[in-house]
Amino acid sequence: MKIVETILILAILTTSCRQSDKKVSRFDSLPKSDTTCLKELEKAKKDFKKGRLIYCNYSQFPRLRCEKEMTQLLEQYNIPFKNEYASDVIIEGQTDDCYCDYMQEQIENQHGKKFIDSLLYIADSVYISNNLDKIYDYVDWDKPPVFPGDKKLDPTNHSGLQTEFEKLVRYPNNYQYKTDSNSMAMVKIYLDLDEFGNAKADIAEFIFWNFKTKKGDFNTETYKPFEKIILSLIEKTKWTPAKIKSFNIKSKSEIFIYLK
Repeated sequence: MKIVETILILAILTTSCRQSDKKVSRFDSLPKSDTTCLKELEKAKKDFKKGRLIYCNYSQFPRLRCEKEMTQLLEQYNIPFKNEYASDVIIEGQTDDCYCDYMQEQIENQHGKKFIDSLLYIADSVYISNNLDKIYDYVDWDKPPVFPGDKKLDPTNHSGLQTEFEKLVRYPNNYQYKTDSNSMAMVKIYLDLDEFGNAKADIAEFIFWNFKTKKGDFNTETYKPFEKIILSLIEKTKWTPAKIKSFNIKSKSEIFIYLK
């Protein structure tokens, strides 16, 4: 009798442990009214029972740059890559993308929550290493270029550059200063930087706008001397290049220097 009791207790304990280890799913308590999700979920469960897992990349334009590399990595785990585009039509009480969300949940259950992020990091690193001659703009960077003395990482405003400019600039007597904080006085610059930190700059435009008078046609005869200071300061200084992952890359951007 004691042996039977012991077996029953062990069975109960084992069952309890298994239940506590069971993964909680957001699909466990779907409302019956969410027919869109339920239909997708039914299909996803059937595919999963057949041993099929799919990674859905929720794409926006442009598409994932390392799609080819990510597809190849996933193939090693027998997981196909699929681009999934969000619907523009929203129906109250109905949930889209449940098929892909269920698949993602199963991928995490089998391989861990960091599995996809790790593969994406590797895939993108492979892509960048194979495309180091490409020039990347700010939407692609992990870290922007840095001018010596920059106090924060900002793709458009470089505090170190601004400080050095202010040390060198001398405003002409006929220069019209900003009258208030809402007025504008700035220089837009096209900056090209190679992977070694060598810079090439072009002045895009000088912007002057007086908020009170609603006019911008002033200082046209005074800003020319600023150009030489700006170009020399940018191009003769060694920058820290932009980075993607662990790679220094060629970059292009628009940056600003602010005037008084």
